[in-house]
Amino acid sequence: MFRKAVNKYGIDGVGVKLGEVLSSAEMSVVEQVVPRAIAKHADPDTARELMKLIKSHPKAIKAIRAVGVSIANSLRPYAGNRFTKMVSMVLDQQLKPHGIQCVTHGAIKQRTSKKLIVKGAAGEQDLKPDIDIIAYDIASQKVFAIISCKTSLAERIMQTVRWKEALVNLPPAYRDVRVFLVTAWDDFENSTQRNRARTLDGAYACNENVREDDKIKRFDKCPADLIKLRNNLIGKPRTLSSYSDVKKKHSG
Repeated sequence: MFRKAVNKYGIDGVGVKLGEVLSSAEMSVVEQVVPRAIAKHADPDTARELMKLIKSHPKAIKAIRAVGVSIANSLRPYAGNRFTKMVSMVLDQQLKPHGIQCVTHGAIKQRTSKKLIVKGAAGEQDLKPDIDIIAYDIASQKVFAIISCKTSLAERIMQTVRWKEALVNLPPAYRDVRVFLVTAWDDFENSTQRNRARTLDGAYACNENVREDDKIKRFDKCPADLIKLRNNLIGKPRTLSSYSDVKKKHSG
């Protein structure tokens, strides 16, 4: 397809046509990729039936590809959203008795998200925090940590890193907010991803394969680290008989 485009438009004119070249080549690539994917991932009986379908109904290969893309596109945000909710539930239940709450939505998160936008220089976009979970001290209502949840580190880790590096441009009252990452599947063995994660205040893996150091740990270390961080930044809360007492205090 590229050679045909070069012959048609010339090497000087083909550059603005490369998007068109990719689109026109798509189905010929699909016709090679789908059978390979079937052979790789389907059991022999299923693979035979799928290949019979493609041979008897050639247009089926396009439908199989569309279904596969749709499933993948749906699973990524679904898995990401559910993962964030699970992380929040685990943290919240362990931290509430210590006067810390973790939330994925609500007024305090909205307010914090607006305050933590780093204004870009002239001609540059503002940097917005990648906030999935807010951790705050219940007694003072002070936010002290934001947590970015990613099923895989292939998902925009640099967005979190770049914003963390830009924190120095925030008003002093917000520079103490710490930035953490929680991942479901990655084990930080990739040196590039590991180095990027280490620029944050902490990174946690929700699996047992991670090689730990002072910044990268298993997720079960996260609650204790957040309690220690709150105590260092804000101070230990006054002794209360239960979390319900704290709620009554604020609702009153």
